Amino acid sequence: MKDKIKDKAIHWVACKKEGLTFEQEKEFEIWLKEDEEHQKAFEEANLVYSIFQNIPKNHTQTLSKNALKEAKKIKFIEKTVKPFIEMVAILCGLFIGYKFFIPEYEKDYKTQFSSLKQEILPDGSKLSIDTKSNLQIEYFKDKRKVFLENGQVLFEVAKDKSRPFIISSGKTSIEVVGTKFEVKNLEHITTVSVEEGVVKVSFNNHTLLPNQDISLLKKGEKIVISDLGKITYLGKTDIEEIAPWRNDELIFRKITLKEAFDTFSRYQDLKVEFQNKNFENKLFSGKFNTLEIDKFLFAIQKIYPIKIVKSENKITVN
Repeated sequence: MKDKIKDKAIHWVACKKEGLTFEQEKEFEIWLKEDEEHQKAFEEANLVYSIFQNIPKNHTQTLSKNALKEAKKIKFIEKTVKPFIEMVAILCGLFIGYKFFIPEYEKDYKTQFSSLKQEILPDGSKLSIDTKSNLQIEYFKDKRKVFLENGQVLFEVAKDKSRPFIISSGKTSIEVVGTKFEVKNLEHITTVSVEEGVVKVSFNNHTLLPNQDISLLKKGEKIVISDLGKITYLGKTDIEEIAPWRNDELIFRKITLKEAFDTFSRYQDLKVEFQNKNFENKLFSGKFNTLEIDKFLFAIQKIYPIKIVKSENKITVN
């Protein structure tokens, strides 16, 4: 019974797109008011058509061919009036598969200053979200997708071979089935560090072209790649240095003083001014609590001939 209602709804959507006669309009109104299920089926079929209309043309051609091929197996299409048969066939095919375009689950996360967040997703995957991070999650029937706009997240992905877990960070794509890894998206640079399992990293400089596979990262490996596709590091990393912020720690390994101050500024309300720009690129290594800015200031003054003036949340380096 439900299939017949669905078929009729598809028929009416196709007819309305082609234009109804006065008699057809009356017949449609009667059918629509007969049952609440008719209204629901028509709205769903209309939604499918709207989705199809919003897909880029280069994709709709392929989708139309596939949908037409599948839909012609459906018996009621044989009885459809010839001028409408292609549209009805496409709608039927899309109706069968449109739920692959509609998220089963979606949620946005945005952490504020000095705020860490732990989340468990519907499939059991776990997220540790660092302060000042912004991401969107969408689960579909055939895949799980995350869009990391900025920030740092540690992912512990539940295994599901039928639905790969895909993260988009800038123009970098990270795909896994089940593993544990950190993704950073800071200043248009994506860093992927693997704590457990294997992660596939790819890059896409053009939305209409396939992703270009870059590397398969294993446990204890890291890649750093810019939104322009430039790889600045690909190699080993210390497991201890993966997402230390989850334990309120910061580990610096030969980073610039500017980068170190920027990192502290994620966890404290700091305004830093380098009066002598030469010191911005001086390198530093060390391990600190996220709130140990005074300890950090003491350490860098012991290493470099610099003077630091701190007044409330403002730090001047000269």
